[in-house]
Formats: sequence, structure tokens, C-alpha cells
Amino acid sequence: MKFLPFIEFFIVQSFFCIICLAQKELVQKEVDSLKKLLPFTQDSAKVDCLNALGDRYSISLNSLHQDTGIIYLDQAYKEAVRINYTKGIATALMHRGGMELIRHRYSISEQYVRKAILYFKKMPDILPDRGHHALGYVLYTQGHFDEAIVEFQTLLHFFQKPYSERDREFISRSLEFLGVIYSLKGELEKGFELAQKGLAESEQKNDSLGIAFSLMIIGDLYQSMGDYPMALEYYHASTAQGGDYDPYLSLQIAAVHNAMQHYDSALYYHQRTAVRDPVSTYAHIVLGEIYLQQKKYREALQVFKKVGLFLKKNNGRKDLLRVFPDMAKVYMAQKNYPASLHYAKEGLALAQATGARQYIANGFKLLATVYEKMGVSHKSLAYLEKYITLKDSLLNDQLKAKLFAYRSKAENEKKQARIERLNKEKQISQQQLKIQQQQLQQASLLKKILIGGILAFVLLGIILFRNLILKQRNEKLKNERTQAILQHKTVELEMQALRAQMNPHFIFNCLSSINRFILKNESEAASDYLTKFSRLIRMVLLHSKQTFITLQDELETLCLYLEMERLRFGNAFDYNISFVNEIEQESIFIPPLLLQPFAENAIWHGLMHKQGQGHLDIELSLTGKILTCVITDNGIGRSNADSIKSKSTEKQKSMGLQITTERLALINHDSSAKTFFTIQDLTDGNGIAAGTQVILKIHYRDMVEAIIEF
Repeated sequence: MKFLPFIEFFIVQSFFCIICLAQKELVQKEVDSLKKLLPFTQDSAKVDCLNALGDRYSISLNSLHQDTGIIYLDQAYKEAVRINYTKGIATALMHRGGMELIRHRYSISEQYVRKAILYFKKMPDILPDRGHHALGYVLYTQGHFDEAIVEFQTLLHFFQKPYSERDREFISRSLEFLGVIYSLKGELEKGFELAQKGLAESEQKNDSLGIAFSLMIIGDLYQSMGDYPMALEYYHASTAQGGDYDPYLSLQIAAVHNAMQHYDSALYYHQRTAVRDPVSTYAHIVLGEIYLQQKKYREALQVFKKVGLFLKKNNGRKDLLRVFPDMAKVYMAQKNYPASLHYAKEGLALAQATGARQYIANGFKLLATVYEKMGVSHKSLAYLEKYITLKDSLLNDQLKAKLFAYRSKAENEKKQARIERLNKEKQISQQQLKIQQQQLQQASLLKKILIGGILAFVLLGIILFRNLILKQRNEKLKNERTQAILQHKTVELEMQALRAQMNPHFIFNCLSSINRFILKNESEAASDYLTKFSRLIRMVLLHSKQTFITLQDELETLCLYLEMERLRFGNAFDYNISFVNEIEQESIFIPPLLLQPFAENAIWHGLMHKQGQGHLDIELSLTGKILTCVITDNGIGRSNADSIKSKSTEKQKSMGLQITTERLALINHDSSAKTFFTIQDLTDGNGIAAGTQVILKIHYRDMVEAIIEF
């Protein structure tokens, strides 16, 4: 099968046009050579030469050079039609489609690409596969997501069995774009799955740019879920693989920094794109959003109006999904509510027409806010109910997508562990074979010694007797060492089992809190709480694999838990974490989730029933190899808590403290639970209960000890 190289150039040019700029001198040499060759060509050779010249000029972002390229392509098209040269006609049309796409004239680009595909179908020795890839991308830019999916799936149908490395590249690109489109439609789990397949395809053929693009798409998925740190992590990984050549990547990094209110970084990455691709409509959109975040409404509105008119003219509906809501937000900030309402409705209508569920949800929320500002409460409430319903569905999809990402990571780790285990087994087999060979050599030597006579026999007896004594000593040492290893593994397995009991207990309490918000119809609080919960779950999942973590990681997890509890109890208490003496948190290793049960006990049984503002103080100090943690609350005290606690609450408390006590016992190699923490009741000057104080002593590990035990 034959494939046209100009189609591949069209696709690569669409995503990584800056690479072509780096080859400007080489392109100029090719142009000069083609111009010298043109007068000596005729018929189909002349058409090919004209198409090649138009192709080379289309690389430039200079509009004058592009106009020159159009002249050559039009000449190629007319000459090809005159001599009925089908391949030349298709080539000219496809190059024109690629050039119009670079100029962001999407409707015109679609017309040229569709005509090119019709001519490809007239050539039995050439598949129109990459024409479908080009058409899928053009449809994607215009917001025709379902039609774009059909085109990409049609392309994949041609590659049931990949024929070359170039074929694999188009499979990878198609899977990646399908992942982007499914994420826009709110199907994040499917988007993750396809992006992972695209990454696997690129890794299989060692395509660094394909890997970079896949990592960028995964970063987009995390950005759509609001997980900005993970998005930046994947974007920078894409940069390291060579994705830094793509202007879109710089704009995505700028957008993430803007969302995190890092305006200097956002402007820096935006400027990098403005220098590379000054005609980029997406670059203008990101700049307008930076102005909007900085409350520079006049500058933002100027940018949005200009780019909005251009996109409407060229049917750039995918980018209009962002421009319309942005304009509505600017007008709402300026208290021009009729204009804000107009663009909010226009944005929602476009989102519903394209099936972009995330933008539909945001459109409902924006209209609810605008109507609230206008005092039309019944319409505001109606759109708010629609937003909550759709947002709940999107949150479920986001949770599924995150679980899919964690599952994929776990499966990769299992594969790596399996490979390492096989390598170790191979090494053991080689060692056993070597031992067997040595034993055979010893048997042969013994036979020769026996034949040697009585003197050799006596000498051999002495040697065997000595070897027997040494062997017994070695076996004794080996048994002692084996028992020590088994004892250590037993302790490790017991600690893992205890951690497995602790984590479900903690997660159950969090899910109960989320359920309580949902039952009370506090959707905003539930959404905020679920976001924090997802971050906390990720940290718990990562820490649960480790026997010891740093004190810094433990305190970070504890702070996130306390923030979640404050949110759930309506900021009814505050907390403070302090250090008595200087502590290097990164060098101190303790078991994960060790402090959380005591903090939870203080909140649930002390502060939750207190009238007035509650306080929780956590004080840390070091004495030798002992880390002392004093947890003090000004709650109602244990005696009052015992009188009002329910049976379910009592079971949860005893479970958390019992598990923590057993974990401390294993860490300190001691079965006595009373030696590790004490609980004191606090009273005021009148003898009235004034809270509870827990003093916890932990035999911590330093960095070297933690590595050895791990």
C-alpha cells in the first residue's frame, strides 16, 4: 500500500509547526532548488514541483509567504485538472486545506480536505486514511465532536494490522485525539483509557514527540478535573520529551498557572507562544483570561471581542466554548447584566449543540449567577438545580477517571515487579546450576582420590571431617539468619494488616461526611469536600504502600484531614501545629496515619459537642530518638462525652485507638500498650472539665534506618 507523504506533513505541521521554523534555512534551500528545476519540468512532473513549492511556502507563518504558496498550489491544481492528473489534484487540495487550518480558517479548510478525500478514493493504490485524520482534526476545531470521532475511528479501521512505523504514528495520534474529545464530552475515564493506549503506541516505537503529545493530553484531562499540580507534572514531563516545541503546550501551562493565580508564570509561558505563533487564536483567549483573573476588564473585553469575531467568521466553535462564557463574566463584573446574560445563553446553547458536558455544567452555573445578580430568583434556582444535577454526574465520572489512573499506575508497578522477580529467579537458577557443576567436580575429584590409595583415603577422611564441622556451623548460622528474616517479615506483615484496618476506618468516616452534605443538599460544600477528599485519598493510597513516611508528609496529610473536618463542622473549631525545638521534618520517619486517630478522637468526642469556638493544639518536640506529640483540645472532656456518645461512636473510637496502640507496639518491639501514650483530663480552676490532653511518644526512624527497614 502507498501513502502520500504530504498528508503526514499536514498533520505534523498542525501540531508542531515550530519545528519547521527551526529548519528555516533548510526549507529556503529546498525552495531555491525547486525554483531552478521548475522551468525544465512538464505535465505531472511540473504539477509535483508546483505542489512541492506550495508545500514549502506553507510552512512559514509569514502571511506573504503563505500567499506565495497559495499561488503555486492554485497553479498546480489548474495544471493537474488540465492533464487529468488525479494525484496532483488531491495533493494540491490537501495542501490548501492544511494552509487554511494554519490560518485558522476552519470551514474553508474542511471544504478542501473533503474534496481531497474524494480524489483519494479514485486511486485504488492509495488509502484515504490520513485524509480522515485531517478531516477529524478540522471537525474537532469546529466543535463537531461526534463527527470527528467517526473520522478518527474510520482511520483506525484502516489499521487493524499496522503496516509500518508511520502507520503506528497515526494510530497513536488518533487515539490521543479521541481521548481529548471524550474528555470534552465529560467521559473522562474513556479519555484516560485512550490517552494511555496512545502513550503505549508511542513508547512501543520510541516516538519521543508522540510520547510528549500523550503526556500533554493526560495533563489536559487532569486540568479539566481541577487537579492543577498533577496537570503541571504531566505538562513538564511532556516538555522533557520534546513537547516544548508545541505552542499549545506552553499555553496550557500558562492557563494552569493562571488558574492557580501565578500570573507572572502565566504571562511568561503565554509570551513564549506569542513569539512563536503570533496568529494563534488560543493564545489570545488565554491572554484575555489572564486579564480577567487580574480584573483588567477593559483589556480582557477588547481581546475577547476581537478573537470572538474571528472565530465566528471561521466557525471556530471549539474555542468559542471558552470565549462566550469569558465575555459573560467580564460583563457581569462590569454590572452589564443584559450583555452578560446574552453571552451566557449563547455559550450554553453552543455547549449543548456540541455535547461538551463540562461547558454545559459551567453554563448552567453562570446563568444561575447572572439571574441572581439581576434579582430573578426563580430562574436562578432553576439553573442552579440543573447545574447540581449535571455536576454530580461529572463528579462521578471524574472519580472513575482518577481511579482508572491509579489502577493503570498500579498495574504498571505490578508488571515491573513481575519482571524484577523473574530476573531474580533467573539469577537463582544460574547460581543453582553453578553449584551443581561444582558438586559434580567435587564428586569426580573424590573418585580420583579414592583410587589413589589408602594415604589419599586417610587424607580425604580428615578433609571430610573438617568440612562436616564447618558445614554444621554454616547451617546453624544460616538457620539463625533465616529465623531473624522471618521474624522481621512477620512484624512487617502485621504492620501492613494494621494499616489495612486503619485506612478503611478513616475512609468510612470521610464518606459518611460527604453523604451528610449531600443529604442536607449542600452541593457546593459537598463538591469542595469531595475535591479535598480525592486529594486525601490519593495521599493515603500512596502512603499505605510504605512502612514509614516523613514527618512532613504525615503533617501534610493531617492538615488536609483537619481542613476537611473544619469544613464539615462549619469552622466550629481551629487548630495549630507548633514545634518546641527545631525538627527536620524531612529526616524523621514514622508510620503513616499515626497522629490522625487522636486528632479525630478530639474532634468527634471533645470539640463536636462544645458550645462556642473549639481549639485543637498539636505540639511536637524531640528528645533523643523519641518524638513527643502533645494533642490538646478544649472540648467537653471524656466524662461528659461518655454520657452522650452513642454505641456506634464508641465502636469507632475503640477501633481507631486499638489499631494505633498495636501499631506502636510493633514499632517499638514491645507488647505493652500502656507505655506509648497517655490521656489526661484537663479542668479549670473550679474543677470543671476543660478538655483533654494526649501525650504520644514515638520511637522514630531516621533516614538511614527507614531505608534499611524498607
